[in-house]
Amino acid sequence: MNLHYHSRGGRIHPFLNPLIIFLAFLALLVTYDGTQALGSPVHDVDRPFLDASLNLPLKVSPSHTDKKSHSGLAKRVTLKWDEYVERGASFLCRMDSTTATASVWTDYASLTTWGWDEDKNAEVIFDDALDEAFEEALALTAANIQDNFKFISMAQIQSFVLGGKPKNPTKGYFANSYNVIDGVIVADDLLSPNQTGAKELPELKNWSDVTFLVWKRLAAVANTDINNIKYVFHATISNGVTNLIINEAFAKSDKTLGDWANAVTFEMTTDAGKALLGSPNGSAVGWFIVQHKAAFGEKRKVKSVTVWADGNDRNMFFTLNDPS
Repeated sequence: MNLHYHSRGGRIHPFLNPLIIFLAFLALLVTYDGTQALGSPVHDVDRPFLDASLNLPLKVSPSHTDKKSHSGLAKRVTLKWDEYVERGASFLCRMDSTTATASVWTDYASLTTWGWDEDKNAEVIFDDALDEAFEEALALTAANIQDNFKFISMAQIQSFVLGGKPKNPTKGYFANSYNVIDGVIVADDLLSPNQTGAKELPELKNWSDVTFLVWKRLAAVANTDINNIKYVFHATISNGVTNLIINEAFAKSDKTLGDWANAVTFEMTTDAGKALLGSPNGSAVGWFIVQHKAAFGEKRKVKSVTVWADGNDRNMFFTLNDPS
């Protein structure tokens, strides 16, 4: 799952024209927090740090990668640790609440209306990298893995109408693997419309909503309860902020990040678990659950997150509670 947030930085020479300094200061205010630079919130939220732009998984590629060193980001994330913990805690409170704002996107036909179509040429990236986790943590058999997962890449590649006028597609996409039988979603290769450079965006643009509509359709086709969601995976995490939060979670918990055999599970009762839920990757899962209570049930919530490394790649999966 490839997520990327742009971050900007720079130095102002002490002898620059005051006007330039003032303009640079304004730019700094806009881009100080990577979450702010992602665009306006589209969800109704009651806390400023629950910015719905966090629900915008993005792809890392050479053209999108910020060349700024990670040292500045590391310092910023360290200073904001409590904020990520609080963000995760707020998602948990919303999961317990019966008044959380529901998503307006419940009809699969909305995907067509807003220019989303299946990209038949897309390919799975994570491949068999998660098989150990599937088999040992989820107790899936090789047959389950082979037969029950369906890879679907929904791409915003058709024109759409906004303000009564046709608009060009953004070329964003959300490629996931779905297993409605065993209750698993794997976010695999993602590029939000917000990060394609498109100036005009479809109203249906968030991973949580697009993914929910596909999940709902697949569950209906398989005659399976839509509430059967149990695990949400994020594989090969490339989002810089999420990776730094992972580092901080392990450091603060006095744990060592290792391979699957040494995977660490953080309960949502811990600050580390809450911070990971509040991370860019985790927030997408939070919105997925919080805004679809009518489908998943009032009692559905994230119970824990398990994290491990595969070489240089970090992986994690969120485990949901049993609502019964």
